[in-house]
Amino acid sequence: MSSVPEVARVTVPRMSETRRSASGDVKVVAQAALLPFGTGLTVLDGYVLLGVGGVFLSLFAVVIFLTAWRSQKKAFCSPEVSTRAVITLAVCVAVLALILVGMT
Repeated sequence: MSSVPEVARVTVPRMSETRRSASGDVKVVAQAALLPFGTGLTVLDGYVLLGVGGVFLSLFAVVIFLTAWRSQKKAFCSPEVSTRAVITLAVCVAVLALILVGMT
């Protein structure tokens, strides 16, 4: 007699059964709004402060920042990011906006 092993039944949760937190959704939306807005403000600040050369310098700075952000957080917009990182990002964008308003 040969014994045939039973096949383990695997249940996959449906999309409606997955748990999502509201704070994770808010973090993703905040990052999705702040990262491109901050990028644009950085380039605009570079143009206002240094002209066309400032655009290239600010683009270089943006590429370095976004590369560091993605390598540290493993994604551009992730719900696992700490609240402190999102608040720091918001403060940086606010400072960039104040620099722009102060220079114009």
